[in-house]
Amino acid sequence: MVLLPKLLYIFWQSPIHFPQRIFKAMESILNTFVWGSSHHKLSWKVLKCPTDLGGTALPDLYIYYIAAQLSHFFHLNLSDKIRYSQMVCPQSSGTISHPFQILFCEPRDSTHTSNGGPMLIHHCKIWRAAMRIGQAPSPHSHTPLWDNPNLPELTSLPDRSLWVSKGIIYLTQVVAHGMVKLFQTLIDDFALPNHMLFRYLQIRHALNTQFGSPIPALEVPLPVDIIMGKDSKKLISQFYTYLTRPAADAVAHQLKLRWESDLGSLTDEDWEEALANCKAVSPKLSDRLSHLYMLHSSYLTPRRISKYRHDHNPNCPNCGHCTASFFHLIWACPSIQGFWAQMGRLNELMSQIRMQNHFGAVRSEENYYVDSDLLREIKQ
Repeated sequence: MVLLPKLLYIFWQSPIHFPQRIFKAMESILNTFVWGSSHHKLSWKVLKCPTDLGGTALPDLYIYYIAAQLSHFFHLNLSDKIRYSQMVCPQSSGTISHPFQILFCEPRDSTHTSNGGPMLIHHCKIWRAAMRIGQAPSPHSHTPLWDNPNLPELTSLPDRSLWVSKGIIYLTQVVAHGMVKLFQTLIDDFALPNHMLFRYLQIRHALNTQFGSPIPALEVPLPVDIIMGKDSKKLISQFYTYLTRPAADAVAHQLKLRWESDLGSLTDEDWEEALANCKAVSPKLSDRLSHLYMLHSSYLTPRRISKYRHDHNPNCPNCGHCTASFFHLIWACPSIQGFWAQMGRLNELMSQIRMQNHFGAVRSEENYYVDSDLLREIKQ
């Protein structure tokens, strides 16, 4: 898309939060550009799906905006974290040493968020939108331990700044394999003094009270993995792929269920091949679109027309006694079974064609011939 790089520059540089109504207005303009005055054969969700999931990979501008803003978090992780934390949240009482302690908190009414100024509020909105769209698990590996409204059992612990001074700020640092790590393990990892044993017993009791036993498995959301990593290549593309995948997988799953209702159970290999054929069926765009319309059953059928035109006959115009669904018209109708039987026979005959190599006297070239008897049978 020609305009996408120009829009991405605006999305990436924007210091303010864009409301969703802006992107809805842009999508309305794009919708007119894509379809014009013709009938909309595919839904907007299908158009946004990747090509390997039966879509056209139409850019989702709102997701691109979120992905562009998330790319700043990678550089924020490498910047002066303490200075940023003091700037956006001066009333942290010593328990905030990393900006992600605030960003990774989910509730909207967080005290630090409301007192942090427009920069922190904007970053928190972006992060919450990314976690919602990407369907990230909660709690996750980097759920903040301190000043997190989602963990009320830990907010009442004394001397929380003591843990922060030792670098313990995330859930994954004290939890492993469904239980709180041993005190000796924390001593080895964070050089805790022995006199913190009582504090350790307090946090262990608080976590077991908060989550029960065993503690839920902690997954690492892909945005966190990217932000905490060191690879800065194609950050926007990585975030965009992650954010669009859940919705695209849901569309592909519903499409598979629709075909399975007619064909029976489909293996993953067969379904992946069917989706891949959308790109490989032909180099011509019109042929690929026709294949895509068939995959999504987008063509109007008598049954579909009868739903909004009650005077229209929903029965098959060929056999007359069956409800004319899309699958019936292209496959199940008795009048078309003869055609598919001939196609199957032709495919069987073509697979039996014998190829033989002949080498010319001047140049070595491969020449093929078709058995005359077999060719006569094909013509018949």
